Amino acid sequence: MSVARSKVGLCVGELKSETNTMFQKTCVYAFGGIGKDKQALKTVEQFNVKANVWRGIANLNIARSSASGSVMGDHLYVFGGTNESTIERFNLKSSMVKVVEQFELLDVKLPLSASEIGIIPFTDQELILIGGFGGAHNEKERCLN
Repeated sequence: MSVARSKVGLCVGELKSETNTMFQKTCVYAFGGIGKDKQALKTVEQFNVKANVWRGIANLNIARSSASGSVMGDHLYVFGGTNESTIERFNLKSSMVKVVEQFELLDVKLPLSASEIGIIPFTDQELILIGGFGGAHNEKERCLN
């Protein structure tokens, strides 16, 4: 990664071409985290496994640490984070052809702020979110069921 950070969110995803069956791109995505100045970050990076190269992609709308994410279809979804209940998504396929692309802040939110959520793909259009940690700024973190 080009940005030094801790408490970064990570996930793996594959992009496949609808027209070229030989094209498959496996990438690792690193999002958010805590930077050198101890502040939450908005930066997102993509590691191309085949090319062994990191590159920055669009920033998140909201700085977050300990967020969780998953690639589903053509989108990267980022959920929650410390003291955060929002969900953002990024169109990975259109970012391959457009110069300017950004994360979309979704209208739907998690029921409460949560970080370090476990994510399991359920179907090609559904994810199961499990556990995590919650708590407001002045509260002690608590495990979620």
